Amino acid sequence: MFFKPVLSVVRLHRVPWMLGRPLATLPVSSVARLHVKQALDAASTTRCSSSQLRPRVVAVRPVTTTSVNFQDLTYEDLEALLQGGDIQLIDVREPAEVAASGKIGNAINIPLGQVKDALLMSDETFQKTYHAQKPQSYDHNIVFYGAGPIKSQAALKLAHKAGYVHAREYSAGWDDYQKKSR
Repeated sequence: MFFKPVLSVVRLHRVPWMLGRPLATLPVSSVARLHVKQALDAASTTRCSSSQLRPRVVAVRPVTTTSVNFQDLTYEDLEALLQGGDIQLIDVREPAEVAASGKIGNAINIPLGQVKDALLMSDETFQKTYHAQKPQSYDHNIVFYGAGPIKSQAALKLAHKAGYVHAREYSAGWDDYQKKSR
């Protein structure tokens, strides 16, 4: 039988002879996990004294490589960023919606269906297409918004997948902004 190795973490249980010592965490493959499980299953059918206790596997969990922080801005947060002038607002509504109702400040209109491609295009192509400077993946001042939370959350997920891990959203959206800014 062939097993595809998958990196996981095995946490070891603290046993009486290890008291006072930190628990160990070891990376293991799925093949090793199978052998450990088989050994534990076999050991569970036999009795042993406390002097024979050894560390045993008590939990296996996958290792994650990225941590995504979806930070939602409040109206007050957005206003503070707008007052400071250090913000790159991206409106993900359709152009017809923006033309009919307006937009926040100097937001760039990139419809949700174009967000992924826009963030992956070259700086020059972005400049020609959207008539604005392309946000960089390391920028901390990128904020997505739509009419409400659905499109802004979708755009934020796309941005994070494209490497824009510091991007944020104003999920309350245009409708909330328009009501509160009057």
